[in-house]
Amino acid sequence: MMTALAILAAAAALGCASSLLPGPCNLAIVDGAIQRVSSRRLRSTALGGACGDLVYATLGAAGLATLVSSHRAVLYACSGALLIAVGIHRLAVAPTPSRAFAGTGFVAGARLVLSNPAVLLTWGVVVTALAGESSSLVRAAVVLAIAGGSFAGFVCASALPVVRFHAVRTGISGALVVLGVTSLARAGLG
Repeated sequence: MMTALAILAAAAALGCASSLLPGPCNLAIVDGAIQRVSSRRLRSTALGGACGDLVYATLGAAGLATLVSSHRAVLYACSGALLIAVGIHRLAVAPTPSRAFAGTGFVAGARLVLSNPAVLLTWGVVVTALAGESSSLVRAAVVLAIAGGSFAGFVCASALPVVRFHAVRTGISGALVVLGVTSLARAGLG
């Protein structure tokens, strides 16, 4: 059995790692960094994304993930369709200085995470795997460690080096479409 400190370290590491993987919030933060959006705004978006992870990890700890797992295919289908729509929209609409990073900040970060219901299943599984039948206090600590790690990962993503804007923006948008197709494929297999 893992010690409490090891459980919290694992939760924080998983929160951080999940934020560094391509996902809607991560890609929006990287896109903002490329467009040289202020670091304050990027941190605000990162905090919103971490709070979205906090909400889903809390719901997972409360057992909601188990309840909705029977509808996994529907969750993946909804997530996939959303990611494809956002990716295609980003490919079709050229950024302008006034719209380059529109809808940013805390609300945007939270919205990007919360609009992906598959995250609920992920954090539900992680909390259950790490905390098991532990006390509510341990489960709450795991949830907070996930959110802290998530915030750290999103902040790290904002510090990525700036390269050619158009090529990276196109790659980010294409990655959203690929993630959406992958999620739809999961829905079909689930």
